[in-house]
Amino acid sequence: MVRETYEIVKKYIADNKIAPSIKEIVDRASYASKSSAIKSLRELEEKGYIALFKTESGKVSARGIVILKDQWED
Repeated sequence: MVRETYEIVKKYIADNKIAPSIKEIVDRASYASKSSAIKSLRELEEKGYIALFKTESGKVSARGIVILKDQWED
């Protein structure tokens, strides 16, 4: 699911010039919950594929996702 999440975010940004919301990621990737999507996003951040902007309370900002790597590395 992590790679699928990366591809969804990358395509969404390319098509819309803005990052998807967590709900949009959940809907497109068929996650059971927002927390599952956030877990994948955090893993992508740890691997250096994306950067996540966070609120003061530490939650992922609504559309605070930036792609750092243009393609997936196996």
